[in-house]
Amino acid sequence: MTILPGSGKWYTESADHKSSTEKGGQKHSVVSVLHEFNGRKYLKFMPHGYSNPISLPVITKGSRDDANAWTWNGSTESPDLKPSIRTRHSDGTVSHLWLNNGVCEHLNDSTDGLAGQTLPLRDFEH
Repeated sequence: MTILPGSGKWYTESADHKSSTEKGGQKHSVVSVLHEFNGRKYLKFMPHGYSNPISLPVITKGSRDDANAWTWNGSTESPDLKPSIRTRHSDGTVSHLWLNNGVCEHLNDSTDGLAGQTLPLRDFEH
């Protein structure tokens, strides 16, 4: 799912689109992948409570308000994103979380059954 902050616009990527890296001829699961679309950088990752990966526009410097993007620490292994991520799912439930060092802190206003839990990002394969 790609969400543009402040725009209310989003799209969902198919569940069969997965990501991984190859090291020494072996496939390794990863927790996030950086990709580019229309000249913008997006970080794709898979929190618990989501059926498809999220892909958010990110910046590593400058004003996130001017860029209409999340501030990202530059790490694909232990990503940090600011501000928090709040998503209303198609079934009406809400996921609201902070992503710090690759770990999602699900906030108490989440209605997806994960409120108050701290969970690492889910691995996804390519």
